Amino acid sequence: PKIFQYQIFSKARRLQKTIVLPEGNDKRVVRAAAELASRDLCKVIVMGNEAAVKALAQQSCADVSKVKIIDSANSPDTQRYADLLYETRKAKGMTEEKALDLVKND
Repeated sequence: PKIFQYQIFSKARRLQKTIVLPEGNDKRVVRAAAELASRDLCKVIVMGNEAAVKALAQQSCADVSKVKIIDSANSPDTQRYADLLYETRKAKGMTEEKALDLVKND
């Protein structure tokens, strides 16, 4: 229903939470990140090689100009991002190793 969607989008715009997406090598993730950012629903960070993410975006006709791209291979914060991912998803079976692999995935 449109009213429900409007309420959720309005709340998201008001709160401006940050979403970190570790799968920057996935075209669907890049498109979703661009869509979220273009609708100004949240701040979006995509983990991955910047050139590769931008190439995927171009292939998908997605505008990632409002998306922050962090190259996890060169970021000093890679372990911190992996720890956050693990803490957030451990109840759903995430392991520390898998979190680190997802964050480092190019």
